[in-house]
Amino acid sequence: MAKQFYQINEDLIERIESVIKNEKITASKFAEKVNYSRGNLYTILKGKRPVPASLIDAICNTYKVDKQWLLTGEEAHEEQPENTMTLPLVPVGAMAGVLTGADESFMAYDCERYIVPIFKGADFLIRVQGDSMMPKYLSGDIVACKRVTMDRLWFQWGKTYVLDTKQGPLIKRIEPSEKQDCIKVCSYNQDYKPFDLPTEEINALALVTGCIKVE
Repeated sequence: MAKQFYQINEDLIERIESVIKNEKITASKFAEKVNYSRGNLYTILKGKRPVPASLIDAICNTYKVDKQWLLTGEEAHEEQPENTMTLPLVPVGAMAGVLTGADESFMAYDCERYIVPIFKGADFLIRVQGDSMMPKYLSGDIVACKRVTMDRLWFQWGKTYVLDTKQGPLIKRIEPSEKQDCIKVCSYNQDYKPFDLPTEEINALALVTGCIKVE
């Protein structure tokens, strides 16, 4: 059977590099883990040869990476019947339970529910509070969130997340930290300084996938 390849794609290469960075290992060690030639991997990362399907499968199997995300940048999700999935607008006080999937923790609240087809794949909505994420997110904006598993946790750097931490809930942009076992938590508002957060301080989290702006 002929080998299958994916065309040279800068975005695909960037996502492969992000997996390497999230694992905090060298490209050489990464190649060893996925049982692939170091020389060939370096050539792929330089954009000089197409990516074999066998390498994609090895990365996904070894590091539990979603294949659809690796290939397209989009998260895989189960199809829902059109216009039947409603998303709860969750109060901040119930956010911790929602992030962990403990839906009973917010059933006692009279949650408003919305059908937002463009947010297909999201798990819930939450309203932004405060001005730390201005100008991208204003207080009162509603963001759509997709839960992220805490098993083999890794981040899409530069993306905004909702985090349930031991110090309380946060909506922040996440960047790499120079400190071991930490992430750098950043605001868009320059009046708020970034800080390092140990990953052990994170109880649960969700990726922000969209936003409804207030006028």
